[in-house]
Amino acid sequence: MNIELTLHEQFVVKYLAGTRQNKPWNKISAESQLETDLHAVGSEIAFCKRFLLYPDLDVDPRPYDVMLPSGITVDVKHTKFEDGRLLCERRKRNYPTDIYFLVTGTFPTYTTHGWATKEELMQDFRLHDFGYGPHKICYGMDQDELHKEETLLTIARNTNNLRAEVTPNLLDTSVLPSPMTESAISHVSD
Repeated sequence: MNIELTLHEQFVVKYLAGTRQNKPWNKISAESQLETDLHAVGSEIAFCKRFLLYPDLDVDPRPYDVMLPSGITVDVKHTKFEDGRLLCERRKRNYPTDIYFLVTGTFPTYTTHGWATKEELMQDFRLHDFGYGPHKICYGMDQDELHKEETLLTIARNTNNLRAEVTPNLLDTSVLPSPMTESAISHVSD
């Protein structure tokens, strides 16, 4: 879904991007840290706007960007390339993030695409070297491999599935249609 940030949202994004405390070695691209933070915050606000969630306005680094009402944590990943992949650094393997969500575009216009669970994304065969050095090797998934964003609406609002320490896996994706099946296509078009 295409998301256009309002002038007030743009102001908030610029303020937060300018005050963030992220470090340059935490990024995969060659763009400036300010530009990286502008797109990161912008994509997080766009995600929250899409799913009617209040964004986390804290400027300190944290292991995830959004907590859904169901208690599931989301790391919103951004690329300016419309056909770009969902990418995640290896160092996030031990982070308490449940879902990684892809947003593309450039400030102030973004497109929300789809998502993958941590287990689906962080598999060794998905490791890629994009030419930024061995410490920047990351996991990557193509857009056609992602769960459709509409399926996240059900998970996001399912407060019967609240996070509990005794629940090892919050997301049973076996009940969701595979993004590559005909049933997935008919489910989204209904």
